[in-house]
Amino acid sequence: MAGRSFAWIVPVIFLEFFALALNRSVLPQVLSSAFREDVYVVMGVAESVKGILAFLFSPLYGIWSDARGRRIPIAIAAAGVGIPHIVYALTTNARLFVITTGVSGACTASFPLACAYVADASAPNRRAVNIGVVVGTLGCSFAVGPLAGGVLA
Repeated sequence: MAGRSFAWIVPVIFLEFFALALNRSVLPQVLSSAFREDVYVVMGVAESVKGILAFLFSPLYGIWSDARGRRIPIAIAAAGVGIPHIVYALTTNARLFVITTGVSGACTASFPLACAYVADASAPNRRAVNIGVVVGTLGCSFAVGPLAGGVLA
């Protein structure tokens, strides 16, 4: 499997986590009208549910991708993480956004899947460097996303 191109995974990871980070600087203000003084508790609960579901579902994505290949599970995971933002854009329903944010944890497996894909596609002497590119892409998206969200707000 080594020698396959993994260049397509870098923009997928960047865009997914950039979109996730984009609203972080303005989300409390946006949700405060619906949740008032409880906005941070509500956001914390949603993110906790998301994390628990990610913990439970990520191994299942791993098993699936080991058996069937990595591309389709990566695409489904990336799309699933975007569902809360699409729902909110279409409905502006804050409560539905919070619920779908929590439930989207069942799709939060694209990063470990991307690392597995890169490991599969890399020669052993390039594996660590190539996974480092993916990790760096994740960090870059989280560095740029909130700043961009604040500027665009």
